[in-house]
Amino acid sequence: MTRVQQARQRLKGHRLKAIAVEFIAVAAGMLVPIASLTVLRLSGLGAERMIHASELINKWYYALITVGLFALDWLLISPLLLGRLAFYMDIAAGDEVKVRVIFKFYVIRYSHALRWRLSIQIRRLLYWSVCLLPAAFASGVAKAVRASGSMTPASDVIIMFCTLFGTLFFLAGLLFSETLMLRKLPAAYLVINNRDKKYPKRIIRTSSKIMKGHIIDTFQLITGFGGWLAACIFLIPYFYVMPLFFTTRTIAVRKFICKSMNEESDRHKIAITQDTIILPNQRQRI
Repeated sequence: MTRVQQARQRLKGHRLKAIAVEFIAVAAGMLVPIASLTVLRLSGLGAERMIHASELINKWYYALITVGLFALDWLLISPLLLGRLAFYMDIAAGDEVKVRVIFKFYVIRYSHALRWRLSIQIRRLLYWSVCLLPAAFASGVAKAVRASGSMTPASDVIIMFCTLFGTLFFLAGLLFSETLMLRKLPAAYLVINNRDKKYPKRIIRTSSKIMKGHIIDTFQLITGFGGWLAACIFLIPYFYVMPLFFTTRTIAVRKFICKSMNEESDRHKIAITQDTIILPNQRQRI
């Protein structure tokens, strides 16, 4: 039985609950963009107006509004995102499934949800900053050639190739950075399963260790949903595809975590056996 078939089986009887969870997640995700548009409109900036980086000095309140909205998104949405994963964790484990579980991180371990999302986003930004450097370089060269005012055929060829390779580097950089982020997938589930009051130590390192040898498998799993995820732009398929996608992915990651725990337990037992020396009970003869 494939993981998708397992996910369909686990979702039986829970489809309406999963749709309700996704509806709540979508509605909550729209709150911050709507608040952003409202604040920009009230401030007189307008969402349709492009603000350049050089203008931020004089229009400091635009930067303040942007930072404030990012902070609002982080504070309000992070517990809900972790709660949604906890919901699918219950489905994958075959436990009792309740919609209200998506709100539990507002009540308990709220700071854990914030810290988890912040650490993931910081690493994503770091990966983007490195992986998108070739695209930025190609774009910079094309811009410099245009700014020089040179109208020679050579400059046109340079601009064409820089544009082409810049686009390819951009797409390849995004793909590579998101592939690296697959190593952080188990982190959320480690936070969910954590019952201590303290945030789990070395959670990112542990997550990467769990995913060792499973990156290609997980990449194939996610790209296998590519067509279905693309259909989500029509909105209605979203409420069928996303529950199946999250359940399938959770089943896979849960299996990786269990396998890693079993291997760690086996290594611990072997270490104990090797460190134990059994001395024979012999009497000295006088």
